[in-house]
Amino acid sequence: MGFFSIKRTVVTAGAVVALAAGFASAARPAAAAGDCTVADAQAALDSEESALLATINAHRQANGRAPLTPDATLSRAAAWMSADSARRGESPSNHIDTLGRYIPARLADCGYTSPSRENVYYGHGVDEAGRDWASRASAFRFWSVESPAHNEAMLDPQMRFAGIARVCQDGECHFTLDLGSAAGPTQSPAQPPAQPPAQPPATGPASSASWPVIRTGASGETVQSLQLLLGQHGHAVEVDGEFGPQTAQAVRAYQQAQRLTVDGIVGPQTWQALLVTVRSGSQGQAVRAVQRQLAARDVSLAVDGIFGPQTDTAVRAYQQRLGLAVDGIVGPQTWQALLAGR
Repeated sequence: MGFFSIKRTVVTAGAVVALAAGFASAARPAAAAGDCTVADAQAALDSEESALLATINAHRQANGRAPLTPDATLSRAAAWMSADSARRGESPSNHIDTLGRYIPARLADCGYTSPSRENVYYGHGVDEAGRDWASRASAFRFWSVESPAHNEAMLDPQMRFAGIARVCQDGECHFTLDLGSAAGPTQSPAQPPAQPPAQPPATGPASSASWPVIRTGASGETVQSLQLLLGQHGHAVEVDGEFGPQTAQAVRAYQQAQRLTVDGIVGPQTWQALLVTVRSGSQGQAVRAVQRQLAARDVSLAVDGIFGPQTDTAVRAYQQRLGLAVDGIVGPQTWQALLAGR
């Protein structure tokens, strides 16, 4: 089996993304033994990494593949690669790290010697549509939709275990997905459950929030948010708060485009694919959805689709009230709380 890689770079409104997919090849010379020093905290899956793995597993199951089991050895290798990529400021399309190691040599230094594959991605910036290129949603979107090589790696039936790591600095995030055909020998840090959670685990007071499940016949502010988010992704419908035939058709079209289960029901996986991280300076339908949600909680602010100082102040006050990280950024946890009606 030979080596294959693909890299695509997009520059738009300050957003940069790059990605690569490859697999181990016995024909490629391995570098000498090197480093795989990773702190246990770095190797353990955080909420964003667990959520991304859950999305990948939903994608595999929708395509008739068994879910990937989180593996401590592969997680350690992925964490090393993402940290190395962050230090150099790019995720290399040829998968060769700063010690000159290609996939098999690097994974062997981390204790993994079974057949493996690897996807890498990095991105930063928010474009004029409010899309955050450094988010896990962007990483998955490129891996699953934009690149056949990445999608092939994620859906490879021989790959049954996975390690995933995300390292962010200076607004840029580096993702590594290491896939393996067998379990690695590392047993510490403690292995996460074999089945990753269907949604990212929250911490603190927000942990009681859950993703709403809505379908035809539903109505209200959550439906309006859905309709605005569909519009953000190019599936415009009337924003009337009624989950009717037009909204159901748009949901199915979006699910099909994202290779999700096409059932017209908006649950955790569809919500997480729809979400757009917004912050000060963002504009668009997703911002309008946030503003409408806050206005529904008797917050006085203009619903104009522009994330200005007034919206930033309102978001921070909402986050503080719920015990969330007070950063003014509407990411997965803040979205989840808003949509759940907290």
